[in-house]
Amino acid sequence: MELTHQVLDVLLEQHRTGAMLPGSDEHEAFVVSAVEYLPALVAAARKTLPGPPLFEVLIPGFLPRGTLNSREHHMVRSRRVKREHEVVALALLAGARKFRNKPPAGEFLVSIMRHSSRLLDSDNCTGSLKGVRDAVAKFLGVNDGDRRITWRAGQVKTTRIRQGVVIRVEGAR
Repeated sequence: MELTHQVLDVLLEQHRTGAMLPGSDEHEAFVVSAVEYLPALVAAARKTLPGPPLFEVLIPGFLPRGTLNSREHHMVRSRRVKREHEVVALALLAGARKFRNKPPAGEFLVSIMRHSSRLLDSDNCTGSLKGVRDAVAKFLGVNDGDRRITWRAGQVKTTRIRQGVVIRVEGAR
C-alpha cells in the first residue's frame, strides 16, 4: 500500500509541474497508471472512513470548562468533573441506553464536538472535553485508552443559545 502512495505522489507531482502535457505520451501513461492504482486507493479509503453512526447525543446548554490553565483547588475541580460525568451519563442513558456497557464490535470512532460562543485553542479544547471522554468510555464499559477507539475532539462557534456538546459514535467499516 505504501508503494501505491509513493507512485501516485510521483505521478501527481509530474502532472502538476507540467512535465506531462495533455495529449502527450506521458499524460496518457499518467492516466493509465492512475486508473491502474484506483482500486487500491478505494480499498485504502474504505478502511479509513468511518462507518454509519451508531448513535449521536446532544447535550444542550452543557459546556465543559477548559482546565489546563485554570487555577482551581483540587476539590473544586473534583466536584466539577464529577458533575460533568453525571450530566454526560444521564444524557447517554437517555439517548443511547442499548449501548451501556456494550462497546461496538471492532474499531470505532468517538467524536466529541463542543459548541460554544467562544473558541478555545486546540489543547484547551481537548482538555475541556477530557471529563466527557472519560464518561463516554465508562458508559461504553471500556478504558479510554483502548486501541479500538479513535477519539476526536473539536469545537464549533455558535450563539450562546445553541451552546452544548454533541457526542457521536461511529463504527468502522
